[in-house]
Amino acid sequence: MIDIGIALARSLLPERPADAHKGTFGHLFVLAGSRGFSGAATGLWF
Repeated sequence: MIDIGIALARSLLPERPADAHKGTFGHLFVLAGSRGFSGAATGLWF
């Protein structure tokens, strides 16, 4: 795992207007874990 730090994370994300809606920036589908194991989350942007 790589710790990128908060400053780098903020620089990679677009600014969000104060009146933005959660649907304005797309959707994320997350499929993670299994019974008995937490697993690692995998995301699919669309």
